[in-house]
Amino acid sequence: MNSIWIYSPHAEIGIWFASLSKFIPHLQLLSHEQVANLEQEFLNDLPACLLCLTTLSDRTLRTINEVCHSANVPLVVADQIGSDFQIGPGVIFGKTACVACFEQQKQYFPFNGFAPYSDLDARLSDTLIEQLAQRLSAELIAFTEETSTSSLRQGKLIRIDPNTGNEWQIRGVKSPICEVCSIWAKNPLEAVHL
Repeated sequence: MNSIWIYSPHAEIGIWFASLSKFIPHLQLLSHEQVANLEQEFLNDLPACLLCLTTLSDRTLRTINEVCHSANVPLVVADQIGSDFQIGPGVIFGKTACVACFEQQKQYFPFNGFAPYSDLDARLSDTLIEQLAQRLSAELIAFTEETSTSSLRQGKLIRIDPNTGNEWQIRGVKSPICEVCSIWAKNPLEAVHL
């Protein structure tokens, strides 16, 4: 199995990395320099997928989305949103909605998956991070298996309330005018004739 790469701008990345490493044997933490040169990193080695522990409103994530699309590397986004934890979307370019598609549809979501992380958000305890890392690991492993029918492979967001265990799922739709993954973005002349 190819390694799963992980990127996060958060201070708690050390705790997340240690917890995820217990369940995912081939996990590689990306430095800021590697993220800045992601196209070059992909030329050297393609991961099974790239996990971004950050919100969908992160500007770096938009660039990562475009680079992953160019290299055809699957992408998973996960982060704390208020007191909840969100896993997804799982992005398989050409099959599911990408981060830019989700951003275009954010007003239709029953919850705000685009709220930036703030100091006002309750910090998750180490025990809770361990539990969420176990669930996130299971979702990531299923996501990387081509025959899996996991929620992430179907392009869904999974929103979990860590305190109650309640969860909600919502599926994004590929946008026909997405500036990253639509046929309009790749070949505008062909899109006009559809």
